[in-house]
Amino acid sequence: MLPGLCMRFAGYRFAVAVGGRSSMRGGRGGRIVPDIRPEPPALALAYPLRLVDLRKGSQTLSVRIRLTRVGARNNPIWRVVATDKRSPRDGRFLEVLGLYNPNTDPSTIELDADRVRDWIGKGAQPTSTVKKLLKAKGIST
Repeated sequence: MLPGLCMRFAGYRFAVAVGGRSSMRGGRGGRIVPDIRPEPPALALAYPLRLVDLRKGSQTLSVRIRLTRVGARNNPIWRVVATDKRSPRDGRFLEVLGLYNPNTDPSTIELDADRVRDWIGKGAQPTSTVKKLLKAKGIST
């Protein structure tokens, strides 16, 4: 083992001395201290979702179909995305479903109808603004 490194063994960490001082503390020599850092879980989902059991019909997915702003200042362009309802407006999303540009005349609405229907079939809830866009494109909710 190289000097100045930390070694873990059986829930303890051992600091190896370098030049008469411990690399972990200011004392003399290596010392054994309990490792108080918790172990990471064996399997942790980075983005947990609740699944829908169609037989029960009581649970819903915590997924919303909503707008995310991607345009520049004074030039709003919106993406229609499927996202976790706990995420911030312009934060993490699961899938881009379309685009809405209110600056053009008439407004541009581009949606992937198959993917929107798929997400709604899985239990995703569109917001009121997205419901209006879906109605304008003729996609039933």
